[in-house]
Amino acid sequence: MEENMLETKSPFEAWLKTNGQKIELTSPFKLGRSNRCSHVISDTMISREHAIIQYDQSEQSWMLIDLNSKNGTYLNGVRIIHPMMLQSGDRIQIGNEKFELYDPSSASHQGGRNNASYEQTVNYIRKQSTWLLIADIKGSTKLSQQMPQVELSKKIQTWMLEVEQIIQRHYGILNDFMGDGILAFWNEQKDINFQVAAAIKELYELDSESGLPFRVIAHYGDINFGAGISSGREKLAGAEINFIFKLEKTAADTNSKVVITEAASNKLQPVLETQILGKFSITGFDTEYLLFSPQF
Repeated sequence: MEENMLETKSPFEAWLKTNGQKIELTSPFKLGRSNRCSHVISDTMISREHAIIQYDQSEQSWMLIDLNSKNGTYLNGVRIIHPMMLQSGDRIQIGNEKFELYDPSSASHQGGRNNASYEQTVNYIRKQSTWLLIADIKGSTKLSQQMPQVELSKKIQTWMLEVEQIIQRHYGILNDFMGDGILAFWNEQKDINFQVAAAIKELYELDSESGLPFRVIAHYGDINFGAGISSGREKLAGAEINFIFKLEKTAADTNSKVVITEAASNKLQPVLETQILGKFSITGFDTEYLLFSPQF
């Protein structure tokens, strides 16, 4: 975006609401820590120029664009990877700052997009071998029965932020937040096995401020990557995705904080030593599988 580009009123009035404050939108409307932004936010989690909201004349809609920020821009709880058209009632979050869009011209101004239609057609665009990692909280169902929901939610948020920062520090990509867990993957890059091993080690050593116990599962396999047009995030699919999710229950039976599949162990051998946990059955799969844990 050109720095000398003038901010102008859009043809339709719209605004953001945050903490009871009403912020009128101009186009383009930049958010970040820099004093050059339209709305300045003092939060170390936020990039200097983090995201931009601008009016698209051709679509006659406001658009949300992440400016390649370190910690991501979230629309209705989903991290965006493409420019996204906005509707009235949409919730935007960057760092700890939350906004709600009000756009009287939007056809959906009575409460935002329908969540059931938010996840729609996926165009699968490539297949490649890649690293997958799941981190999930142990015994979350039991915890929800023992702990007030507000307290548990705060603890989970603290834990998720710690895990997200570790994964992103080692160039992993957060693909999905699952209530009590996170799914991440790595694109092909130089020293990818070293980065994954370093992330596993940090997660193994993490003593979360939340106090919540958790486990980590690492796997390597062929994944179908697709673009979810509405959700703005890549969709992961295929037998290996099904496998790693089915593995969650088996991983709990191993009593190991980090569980590594045989395929992942073979890839890690040059950079991380592993030891055999044993052969285990996995629901929905006919054969038993060797599982490993890291040796640090």
